Amino acid sequence: MKGKVYPMKQLLIILLVCAVGYLLYDKFSSKVDGFIQGNPIGQGSVPTSVRGHIGGTSEDEVVRPVSMPPNTKNVSMWKLEHPETMTDEERQMAEKWEQVKPQYFSELNQIKALFKKKTVVPYRYNERYAEKLRAAIIDLDNAVNYDDFLVVPDRCDNAKDALRRFESSCEWQVGVSKGPGTHMHSGNYEGSWLPDRGYVMVNRGGEMVAAQVAECRSCRGNGYKIQQVYCQTCNGRGRVPNPMAQVGNVVDIVGAFGGKNRRRVPRMPKQPSEINCSACNRGRIQQRVQCSNCNGQGKVYK
Repeated sequence: MKGKVYPMKQLLIILLVCAVGYLLYDKFSSKVDGFIQGNPIGQGSVPTSVRGHIGGTSEDEVVRPVSMPPNTKNVSMWKLEHPETMTDEERQMAEKWEQVKPQYFSELNQIKALFKKKTVVPYRYNERYAEKLRAAIIDLDNAVNYDDFLVVPDRCDNAKDALRRFESSCEWQVGVSKGPGTHMHSGNYEGSWLPDRGYVMVNRGGEMVAAQVAECRSCRGNGYKIQQVYCQTCNGRGRVPNPMAQVGNVVDIVGAFGGKNRRRVPRMPKQPSEINCSACNRGRIQQRVQCSNCNGQGKVYK
């Protein structure tokens, strides 16, 4: 019947496939053996560990050297996890790290402060050197904060070199405004600031700032105020005892007790017992008091 496969034909097809497969396997295996034994079938060679394993050597007998991964971010931490890879110098650096770490922190902060100081107005600097210094600071900061003590010394030296190159490109510019609202501009020497026209430099909280001078409205520029206080002479009463009234009383007493031989003493006209206080006006006096708004200067800064 057309299209029908007889059992004998099936057997022949299976035998043919097996024969072809055996031939291919035999050819491929001979090439692999030649490659392992050093035959020039291909380029390169098989690593010792792999060759030993294929040749029948046990895996425990193969020495596999520990190597650091190429993308290791913290070299020091990896070394500490694999102490057999550390040299004597590296071990000494690990032991002294906690002692020298504060010093590197101090140097890092100094470099940051100088960089921040000279990247603001009115300094002019080389942008390329500034970017290199910024990158060096980031590298050093990461190494110190993550205790990568093996790379810290080199990164600290790199940051210092980058700082020297950056500072050599910095230039202090004269006459540049410090910023909106400051009313100051850069002076003739580095770090100096001068007030704009119509302003003066004043000390506020230990910092020199520019301010305008105006007359104190509280004291009208006098530096003091007139204040009414109680009179100390009359205790604010406005009247004091009359001394003439006291003299008249004494005369009357002498005349009354003079006896037969008393002389005629003219009588004193009667005087009031109290008179107005001559030191004040109705118990109040005017006193100058320093103006608290301007501290007696008569002018204010705004």
